[in-house]
Amino acid sequence: MAYTGKQLSKKVLEATGHPMTSEEIWKYKLDNDLDTSVAGKTPWRTLQAQIYVDIKEKDDNSEFYQYSKKPVRFFLTARRKSAPVIQEELTEETIENKRPKEINRNEIKMHPFLVSFLSNDPHFRCHCKTIDASKSEKRSLGANKWRYPDIVGVHYPFDDDYDPAVRSLFMRLEQNLIKLFSFEIKQELRTGNVRESFFQAISNSSWANEGYLVASVISEDVMDELRSLSRSFGIGVIHLDLENPAQSEILFPSGYREYIDEDAVNVLSENADFKKFVIQVDKDSEYGEAPKNKYDEELSEEELSEIYLKFFNCKN
Repeated sequence: MAYTGKQLSKKVLEATGHPMTSEEIWKYKLDNDLDTSVAGKTPWRTLQAQIYVDIKEKDDNSEFYQYSKKPVRFFLTARRKSAPVIQEELTEETIENKRPKEINRNEIKMHPFLVSFLSNDPHFRCHCKTIDASKSEKRSLGANKWRYPDIVGVHYPFDDDYDPAVRSLFMRLEQNLIKLFSFEIKQELRTGNVRESFFQAISNSSWANEGYLVASVISEDVMDELRSLSRSFGIGVIHLDLENPAQSEILFPSGYREYIDEDAVNVLSENADFKKFVIQVDKDSEYGEAPKNKYDEELSEEELSEIYLKFFNCKN
């Protein structure tokens, strides 16, 4: 049976039980080899258009409703009551009450450890940039928290050991070897925060080729749920080893988005840090080199050890 766009969307949303973007629905279709009559260069946009039309024409009688705006996610009307809270509507006061300031400060202290891992791990080998959500225009803290990742990264083809002639061939074939990454950092993933943290990573990584949720402590009882969420939504999970960043591990790999969402990048560029990142990537791509002083500094082992002993070693 070849599903129509709406039939496919309904089946996938029923199977996952989570709100999804049209791109995530299409990825699930590909991963599970579902047959559909929807085709074209950007079939996920066709899915989105069909759902929009259904909602507009049938209003409350539609099987679908729009769960969130940025990114645009849909869910089943029949399961509206079981859907997670739309976190984009969190107020500054709510966030402060839900997340202790001690944890927030420690998450910021985790950035250099993640940068060290990402700079040297063969899968990433990327240049990183910390994003300060407060450097954004006309947005509430709650919305910004779900819009911007903690760290963004870029991998350039000139950082690989490709022969110049090979890189030139890839360019002629219009094969883009630049990869953009998004990282959401949490000090701990546990039963009480794992779903909220995961959906936050989904929300602020829709623009990137790969998106990851990162934590230094991951409770064993949430591993199965993380595995299921990762398969459904394509967000990767990294266990960050603060004592030895080189021993950090990609627990679940991220799915790969071939096409960058131009609209999402444009919205994110309202943030000063993200705009600088975009401008720098454009310059570095043109000149074929990436000045280290334009990205987050990679600290030495001694500097990382000092931070670890000061902020994270409970025995100290």
